[in-house]
Amino acid sequence: MTQLTMEERFSKATGVVCKQGMVQFPVSDTAIAIIIAVVGENTAELELICAFDDKPSQTLAQLVESSGFSEEKIVFAVNGAACLAMTVRRRRPP
Repeated sequence: MTQLTMEERFSKATGVVCKQGMVQFPVSDTAIAIIIAVVGENTAELELICAFDDKPSQTLAQLVESSGFSEEKIVFAVNGAACLAMTVRRRRPP
């Protein structure tokens, strides 16, 4: 299996995010830029996002299987994403 470049990882993760929810939207340069801004160079978070490609709703046990990560690594990545979301939410004007 070939190793993906960071550009390919961002594009793949963006594709997974764009197809979630009731209204799907196309992958665009803007959507990719948002994922880059939010995730940065964190390949673990990108891989975790990509683990939701085939099944958007998963239990922790299913996510361990689909991502190949340990439970601890998943919890660490999810906690980091949650902290980032809280930080972004706090920056919004009232």
